[in-house]
Amino acid sequence: MVIRLDIANVLVHKVLVDNGSSADIIFWEVMKRMGLEKSEFRPVKTPLVGFGGSEIASLGTIDLPVSMGTEPCRRTMMVRFLVVDTPFAYNVILGCPGLNLFRAVVSTYHLKMKFPTKSGVGEVSCDREEARRCYNLSLQKGEQGQSKRKEEELEKEDTKKFKTERIEPVEEHKSVELAIGQPEKTTRTGSNMSRSLETLMVDFLKKNADLFAWGPSDFKGIDPEVIVHRLNVDPMVRPVKQKKRSFRAERNRIIEEEVSKLREAGYVLEVQYTDWLANIVVVPKASGKWRMCTDFTDLNKACPKDPYPLPRIDLLVDSTAGYELFSMMDAYQGYHQIFMAEEDRIKTSFVTDRGIYCYNVMPFSLKNAGATYQRLVNRMFRH
Repeated sequence: MVIRLDIANVLVHKVLVDNGSSADIIFWEVMKRMGLEKSEFRPVKTPLVGFGGSEIASLGTIDLPVSMGTEPCRRTMMVRFLVVDTPFAYNVILGCPGLNLFRAVVSTYHLKMKFPTKSGVGEVSCDREEARRCYNLSLQKGEQGQSKRKEEELEKEDTKKFKTERIEPVEEHKSVELAIGQPEKTTRTGSNMSRSLETLMVDFLKKNADLFAWGPSDFKGIDPEVIVHRLNVDPMVRPVKQKKRSFRAERNRIIEEEVSKLREAGYVLEVQYTDWLANIVVVPKASGKWRMCTDFTDLNKACPKDPYPLPRIDLLVDSTAGYELFSMMDAYQGYHQIFMAEEDRIKTSFVTDRGIYCYNVMPFSLKNAGATYQRLVNRMFRH
């Protein structure tokens, strides 16, 4: 129900009465037109949570006198509003706290709101024309704000999606230098091994030091004759070019540094014309550093799921029971050792401030990348 209220001696139109809202909200654009300043706000730490679970930051709270009804059945109360700076079709939301202050009863059937006063029962009627205009305006603002909200929510979703907890050994570990005079070439062993077993293990690792990869230059990738990653994009699906996302200077620097590394390693190629275009997402790593990921949401929707079976962690752990030693092998940039099928490279294009690039190797966050990698691992151990 949409009504008019006298707030701080100003007649405010487009007030939404929402008895499902746990807060009374006033929007910053309205407050500026009312001549109110931010200096009058009180800070608030509790975030405002919307219907869909998304959080909206509040600029603070402010107490304002609100009057409703007509004389002699008119009443004025001090209402504490949350101030929000976001596009919205309404100027104010009068929620449960404000309604309870006035002891108001809302009838959606009669489109009226009544409340007790010293002189009798006060009444406020719905402004139907204003309600229709607000509804139409809300559709327009929804379209305008959808892109920004989607970007913010996507970043949160991707942060959750790509953020993985690093598994650490229960026991303490020791660093083992595999190449004399090259401290960067180290690996780790458990500290609970016997001295004789530790000596055998370290000697074994040093003899096979050439099998370790310390950087992209240490390997050339898997021969495409063995395996490549194919997208199998549905030809009936229309390609999507995502609108370029803007980042702060700090994030842009991280993106450009990562792209430079990928180009130097030959993992990405610069392209000019592409039908598919994705954005970059920068997410925090468990180590406190940042990881650059690509938002392949639209591309993944166009690809069928590869049903290749993936191993279950609990079964792998159970299979180690009864053995004296447990060894973990971390494949260095494993996904990047598999090349993309030549005809599918252009579909993995992404945009940055410096240009448009596509992946020459299989990137993270592609729908079936895990299945392709597992297929390669199984093939290696089978032979």
